[in-house]
Amino acid sequence: MRIIILVMILPLQLLTSIPSSAGNSSTDNSFGDQGSSYSSVNMLLGNSLCKSVFQQDVGNALKEFCLEPSKRANELYKAATTKLKSLEKSIDDVLGQLATVKLSTGNATCRTGYERYQADQFCYRLYNNCLTWSEARKVCKQDGGDLISLNHHNFLFFQRLTRSKGDACIGVWVGATDIDKEGKWNWLNGESVGSIFWHPRQPDNSGGKEHCGDLSKPFNYLMNDQTCSSRRDFLCQIA
Repeated sequence: MRIIILVMILPLQLLTSIPSSAGNSSTDNSFGDQGSSYSSVNMLLGNSLCKSVFQQDVGNALKEFCLEPSKRANELYKAATTKLKSLEKSIDDVLGQLATVKLSTGNATCRTGYERYQADQFCYRLYNNCLTWSEARKVCKQDGGDLISLNHHNFLFFQRLTRSKGDACIGVWVGATDIDKEGKWNWLNGESVGSIFWHPRQPDNSGGKEHCGDLSKPFNYLMNDQTCSSRRDFLCQIA
């Protein structure tokens, strides 16, 4: 950039250093003053023209120098954003297919209305009935099971399942509770509820009365503690 500026400045310095009498080369003295005037006008026009060209060239160079990195950064950002959206869509499509796959060997091994989750070898059913946690658990027990106890292997599958089919009651009851001891959350099978299942702001025991766990629609079907008298869909499992 400094080289460009020096190259453009030198012609200006040469032009401005020419004496005003340089144009009086005529042998006719009667035209001396007029020739000097012409020379001055030419120098003035030349200086103005050079300055204009100089300013335009420097301005364009500065503009290109300053804007090029920003332009390139914007292009990279747009490309990365496009790839990220494409990846998110691919993941969502895969999860959608997973949620609709029937992981069963037929109803011969599960009671009517239930399907077998082969990874953990149990039968499950999503009920779209708006019941309290206790009422939901009673239905599961009548079927010969209990509210579902999730783990690291099956959580993603059932989260996706409830997202696609459990919208009737804002959330879906699961077999998680701290009724026995406040703040100590366990699944009904006795295992501890890991922090990975919870929404980042949960459990919060709002109002001091939230002791039952659901996969909550407002929290993208991550775990939430809720008052047990609330009404939700529910997931049953039969071992």
